[in-house]
Amino acid sequence: MIHKTLSSKGYDVSVSDGMYLSEKIIKELSDKIECFIIDSGIEEDLLIKLKMRFRNSSYICLPSLNKDCSNNNGGTKNISEPLKLSELFQTLDSIFKIKDIEK
Repeated sequence: MIHKTLSSKGYDVSVSDGMYLSEKIIKELSDKIECFIIDSGIEEDLLIKLKMRFRNSSYICLPSLNKDCSNNNGGTKNISEPLKLSELFQTLDSIFKIKDIEK
């Protein structure tokens, strides 16, 4: 649902399952990724490696992650429970507004 809605709002979105994420896949990801939306299913050590590899990217943590993923990155936002798509869109819009200003 999130993928379909974000795509309809003009965001270029790709989805991967955190259960299949590995260090190798993290190394092979495009350098052009500006924002990650993190959900449950990602191992904490892989989340740290992802953040180390993509230091300039922004991160949005969905409530189902059930942990604070804001460690060591000021570009991380936590979405409150329950997930509201409107809050997710506001967060994305604010992230990309800041990125546009910085360019």
